Amino acid sequence: MEAQFIEDPEPSERQITNASWYSERLIALLWALDLASMPPADERCDTSLLQDILPPYAEVNERDFIKSAKLRSGEELIAMVDQILNLHWEARDARIHDRPPRNVDLGIIQERHHAINWVIGYDGLPWDEVTTDT
Repeated sequence: MEAQFIEDPEPSERQITNASWYSERLIALLWALDLASMPPADERCDTSLLQDILPPYAEVNERDFIKSAKLRSGEELIAMVDQILNLHWEARDARIHDRPPRNVDLGIIQERHHAINWVIGYDGLPWDEVTTDT
């Protein structure tokens, strides 16, 4: 999906919306590589930050970016997995009980949950099949 969006010279409104949501996945991946801070769960990531970090926009080429990538410690990753899982559960529970969630946006946290689950190899699923169980 992501590659289709990048390669499409005239993406649809739906593709543009999806890409916007995928930036929440990307910020979680960049956090896991210790390249970005994780924004609050009710705040969309600042997409201009992505251009400051990622090639071809940042002043680093793809090879050097990949070569310099270092994953955060297992303890940090598991702590973030737990935090995101709890926030996602809270947002879903609030929706089920028809009340507003506190300090969490369901759409944002679901996308970040997807990415962090992929990072830790949750259920051994490939990127497009990762689940966000709560």
